[in-house]
Amino acid sequence: MFQALRQIDYLTVIQWPPLYCLAARHLIGALGDGVFPSDRGVEGLILVQHCALVLAQTWLVGVAAQSWRARWWAAAFLVVCPIAPCFAQCVGSETGGIIAVYAFAASVLWLIRSIPQDRWWHWVIYCAALYACLQSRHVYVLYAAIVPFAMLAPLRGAQLRPILLALAWTLLALIASWATVKTLCVRYHIEPVSSMGYTFQWRLLQIHKQPRDMVDSFVERIVARLPEDDVETKEALRAWSARGLNQGGSELEVDIRRMLRERGHKDFFVESRRRLNRLARLVLWPPDPCWIRSVGRDLWTASLTPLSNIAATPPATTAQLIDRLNDQKTKDVREHKLIARLDTFANYSRRGVDSVRKAPLFRAYVDPWGFVPLGIWFLAAASALVVLATNRRPLGEDTTMLLAMFGFLAVGLGITLANTMVTMFTEITPRYGLPLWQNSQIVLLVATVAISRKVFRRAATKVTD
Repeated sequence: MFQALRQIDYLTVIQWPPLYCLAARHLIGALGDGVFPSDRGVEGLILVQHCALVLAQTWLVGVAAQSWRARWWAAAFLVVCPIAPCFAQCVGSETGGIIAVYAFAASVLWLIRSIPQDRWWHWVIYCAALYACLQSRHVYVLYAAIVPFAMLAPLRGAQLRPILLALAWTLLALIASWATVKTLCVRYHIEPVSSMGYTFQWRLLQIHKQPRDMVDSFVERIVARLPEDDVETKEALRAWSARGLNQGGSELEVDIRRMLRERGHKDFFVESRRRLNRLARLVLWPPDPCWIRSVGRDLWTASLTPLSNIAATPPATTAQLIDRLNDQKTKDVREHKLIARLDTFANYSRRGVDSVRKAPLFRAYVDPWGFVPLGIWFLAAASALVVLATNRRPLGEDTTMLLAMFGFLAVGLGITLANTMVTMFTEITPRYGLPLWQNSQIVLLVATVAISRKVFRRAATKVTD
């Protein structure tokens, strides 16, 4: 909700890619009743999100399955999982990312099936879908590798043309995404400084769960590697170490920013982000042992996280937002004042949101997925891919499709690993497992449809014989 109401600035251009922030803000205003924000505008945005999700999933089913029997199975497979519909009910960039990834997967499958009779509009739609992914999450840049990698498969003798076209259109999407951010930075006088160090504070906070002597030695190692003139970061890091877990995730940046402001630094916000980025680089390379242990523990926790926990993220974040609206420290924030105007938040308490989470219909839809951990979901997709690989034709469309599905699975795992490396998985809800869940779902859908097609084809052949 915060992303849709904030004006164009550093947060809505650099920290969060601008596509969803700008689109959601425009839709809330256009669909509202003349007041920004309004309940009617927010409800209209949620309706648009559900429609876009249905269209993207319908397109994916249409290109993944060729027969009506397979399409019914594929549609049911998507509908029974509650994660995507739950996030479509949420105002946040994760929703835009889910819809964009479904559309991107459909465009990739459509493109592969059209080669070598592909036309320019196949590539334009692929480029647009990839651009939408790039503008949903910064780490979604990994999706740009899928189609060039898949085109390495021999395609009916036309080996060079698909690879060159894939590289050219992928590069065009990357340039367009970069140009969008660059244009907004110039237009609104935004300094294009990465927000990776800001996010990394939550990963640092998890290091406090280790023994005290290990945390102290970690801090001294990092302080020794910082430049001598970076006194502010050294003091802030030692104060951060003394507070332990009794602090918020962004307290380190607050301390650095306060010291820079007290010492007369003009652009203390941008400079604090630069200091945090440098701190993150020092921890990441060479990898610090405390950081490695912390990441390993969270990756294990992520693999055991039930899918029902991911589906329950939107009501959990809504409850957190209600707590912020009632907190004296944050209730005067401009965006919080705008949110407080909405009946959705004015008439509900945290207890009311909890009652929604405990409603019989919600629990009947979500709770059965509590028996499916994220790691098992990923292994099921990998197993289906292995079965498909052992029964594929040696050349042609099946090989390209197999490489594309392997790319989706690898990208989902890579994004989850990257998220866990720079932020924490356990404390801020399990939403960072979304890419691994969604990409595994796409692979399972395509693989099971392809396997069933081969099984039915063989059965029909035996009956004919």
